[in-house]
Amino acid sequence: MLFRALPPAAAVALAAVLVAVAPGSAADGHRNGFAGKTPFFVRGDANIQAEEKAHAIDDRHARNAGTSEYIKIEANPAPGTDAEFVHYYYETPPAPITADTRARLWVKGYRGGVQLKARVVLPKERDPKNPDSALTLLIAGDTYSRTHTWQQLSLGDAGDSLRKTLPVLTARLGRTVDTTGAYIDQLVLNVYTGAGVSEVWVDDLEIGPVERKPEGVGPRGAGTPTARAKAKAPAVEFSNGDILVDGKPFFMRAIRHTNTPLKALEIARFNTIWFPGEVDPAVYEEAIGAKFFIVPSLPLPSADWDAARPGQADPAVLAKDAELVTKHLRKFLSGDAVLMWDLGYGRTSEQVRRVGQLANIVKTYDPKRPRAVDLWDGHQAYSNYVDAVGAHRWPLFTSLSFPLFRDWLAQRRALTGPGKLSWTWVQTHLPDWYVKLNTGRAECDHYPDPIGPHPEQIRTLTYLAVAAGYRGLGFWSDQFLAESHHGQDRLLEIFLLNAEMELLEPVLMKAIEPAKWITTDHPSVSAAVIRGPKELVVLPVWLGEGDQFCPDQATVPAVTMVVPGVPDGAQPWVVTAAGVSQIKSVEQVPAGTKITLAEFDTAAAIVFTADLALDGKVVKWQDLTRNKLARTAAQYARQQAHVQFVKALAMHEKIAAAGGPSIPEAANLFAQAKEAMRRASLYTDNGQPDLAYREARRALRPLRVLMRADWDKAVEPLDVPTASPFAVSVYSLPKHYELVKYLQTCRPGGNGLAHGGFELKEKAPDGGAAVSSLPGWVMRKTILDAVLGTAAIVNSDGKLVADPDPGHAPPGTSRYAPGRAVPTAQDAVRAKPKPTLGNHVLQFSIVPKPDPDAKPGERPQALERSFLAVDSPPAEFPPGTWVVVRFWAKLATPVAASADGALVYDSVGGEPLAVRLTQPGRWKQYHLYRQVPASGKISVTFALTGIGIAYFDDVAIEPLIPFGNTSARPPQPTPPTPLPRTEDSKTLPFPRQTDLLPPPRQLK
Repeated sequence: MLFRALPPAAAVALAAVLVAVAPGSAADGHRNGFAGKTPFFVRGDANIQAEEKAHAIDDRHARNAGTSEYIKIEANPAPGTDAEFVHYYYETPPAPITADTRARLWVKGYRGGVQLKARVVLPKERDPKNPDSALTLLIAGDTYSRTHTWQQLSLGDAGDSLRKTLPVLTARLGRTVDTTGAYIDQLVLNVYTGAGVSEVWVDDLEIGPVERKPEGVGPRGAGTPTARAKAKAPAVEFSNGDILVDGKPFFMRAIRHTNTPLKALEIARFNTIWFPGEVDPAVYEEAIGAKFFIVPSLPLPSADWDAARPGQADPAVLAKDAELVTKHLRKFLSGDAVLMWDLGYGRTSEQVRRVGQLANIVKTYDPKRPRAVDLWDGHQAYSNYVDAVGAHRWPLFTSLSFPLFRDWLAQRRALTGPGKLSWTWVQTHLPDWYVKLNTGRAECDHYPDPIGPHPEQIRTLTYLAVAAGYRGLGFWSDQFLAESHHGQDRLLEIFLLNAEMELLEPVLMKAIEPAKWITTDHPSVSAAVIRGPKELVVLPVWLGEGDQFCPDQATVPAVTMVVPGVPDGAQPWVVTAAGVSQIKSVEQVPAGTKITLAEFDTAAAIVFTADLALDGKVVKWQDLTRNKLARTAAQYARQQAHVQFVKALAMHEKIAAAGGPSIPEAANLFAQAKEAMRRASLYTDNGQPDLAYREARRALRPLRVLMRADWDKAVEPLDVPTASPFAVSVYSLPKHYELVKYLQTCRPGGNGLAHGGFELKEKAPDGGAAVSSLPGWVMRKTILDAVLGTAAIVNSDGKLVADPDPGHAPPGTSRYAPGRAVPTAQDAVRAKPKPTLGNHVLQFSIVPKPDPDAKPGERPQALERSFLAVDSPPAEFPPGTWVVVRFWAKLATPVAASADGALVYDSVGGEPLAVRLTQPGRWKQYHLYRQVPASGKISVTFALTGIGIAYFDDVAIEPLIPFGNTSARPPQPTPPTPLPRTEDSKTLPFPRQTDLLPPPRQLK
């Protein structure tokens, strides 16, 4: 609890600002008999330490009907605290304060002291602490005294009580207070009855008369109109690693909001909107009215800590932070559909104290809803403060392959530990560095030419996240789903994905262990097996090489796999948004159940279930797809095929015009796509949406084949696709060919990097010489894990010792998993490369720390943040010069416990365009082509992120100098086409957003 950590002054300040507000309601009088399953009172502010032990609808005591509401707390007041209180509040319809105002509540307890109060809103006065809100105050009613029996507590004459408080309020504000229009919006119960345990039952609440408010008018915490009448709020709580909504596990399908009309997001079947810190309250109202759950982002408390007391904060700073945070919290009503509170993005171990302070403030305000944070590291420290842990990477257009991204997701999930909800962001956008490279701007509101990502890439990322055990998905950017960003095909894909996740949610949320990956009869297709108590989910996913840059065909006429541990009597069903069909090719073999899936495409969902009753899962799936999803899914799939056909045709023509090699089969591939689209139209006209859906999806395959062929030919001469910054996507290949033409007119100049051969004047000592022995070279090291890391310049003489492959432990819940031998410090000394590149080389080594309690062969499965790096001195050239960065690299052992492996990247391309090494092999030379930035400086970084041994040598940065007379020029950024300014553009930053996901329509 927050009050255990806060100094008394800060606790009092926090108690003063933790208030809530209520919406209007239409009724003459309001009553509540406290029936149902969900409590109605909400935990409010307090000025003492108090822990809620129980809060529920209870059938042990009731005044009239069978139930009442029960609250149990345990309090430990600090010595000297006056007027102790622990408030629970009940939001009421607005009850104007008149001579007829009445408020009554029946109470029963074992000790006296429970007091009824009411919160009064003065709509003509502003709160000095929050000028956007109306001023509020509490008036007191009766106090419970008849222990062990029911007693009615009354508010008495509310008008008289208000008048008695005015002198004190006037003195505090220094002016006369206007009480015109005063009304009650909350009944407040002080449940504190003394030190120790306090128990209270409440029943038969009554308040009236209440005011009838038309929809769209009513009080709001920020002083803004409410857009809906008060409705019963869904009960949201966190339990045993899941978010429960009205007692049922909830799978989040969220998106960050950046002004896309909510109607489009509703059609796309999102159930949650992730809002930034500052949003027009009317947008919140619209989202809640549309039955979205919302995740508000909260500000991080101040870094202004008291240096005189390490580990503690200045009470005044804490009070200021509490007021800032609660200003954001009280924008939301208890009736609002807040799913969880967002405490930040990309948080690190260095921020844990500040985020922990924020989490404590939120917990005091709202103890039931989960607190969520997106982490980069510090998982163990953050586990004390948060319930939901997010993890994110943007692998698209980088050297992080899909198999490595799968490993990274599993590693982050293992670090999160038991009892926490894991969720992740799915990349739907172009990263800023890629946008700036192609357009010259970090952000653009409109793109003249087609851009990525590909819908198939979003599908793969989504299925990898689900397979890794993430029970919530957030799609990062709705802006890149707009037509201005050529995103309609991506938004249509997300509709299909959301529909599939909605169908799978009942079985995914019952998983009892992490997924186990199995192989299939196709080398590029692996399948995740997720086991539940009754059902088993199998998710085959295409994990081909280079798919993070440009998707491959990703299609197999038939893929066969053997699934272990299938429950007796369970049959396999393929689940799509357009229908649910049974797999007929099933055979029992010694290793399990052998199935063959016909026409595998990118990723699929297979559920083994025996629930075939009339009200069972399969029948429900079939009814839902037949009656609600199939027709829309088919027509959206046709729309998507049409959009992707246009984009593929446009890009192929631009690549050809830029000098790209011809693709002889291009015309035939376009013809195949057209024919599949024609068949899809026929099936739609015949009322066969399931077949129309299949044909529309088939139309995408020849388009992928064509785009992949364009991309393969472009990257074939390169050491790695990231060697050219324009080769990481098919959509920037025209610029890549411009660069190729320019580089063909250039010759390399002299090496501008000093000491890139790592040669020392004398033989290096045992254990190696310090990197700083060479002028300008610097070593950096950040180790948060139980490992030892060193980087040194070592002698290259001696025989190369190749350690056995330690292998990769399968994903699991444990951070440590048994495996084969891992490198030791002695291995690092022995594993020296042959002297082919000089007398010295740069060596990296990360090994586990000695652990006497570890089992033989046991190793960390995931490293949180172990980063060992060496930075070169900068090489200087005229800005705009193109250079080639070349180096030799070799891994002596596999890199374990990290998906990032060993990295080499330059200061221009950064980590996204790195050369990434994870498996051992021979010495190999790499070349990277980069343009010198405005600073005129470029440097190289070598890094190791996991357990292993790596070597680097012979590093150079050479300018590429044009020779002779040539008209070739390096590629220039393409400025985005400016948008016409309209009245709508003041609030909607990109055009035609109402058509982002239009109603299904026929395509000719």
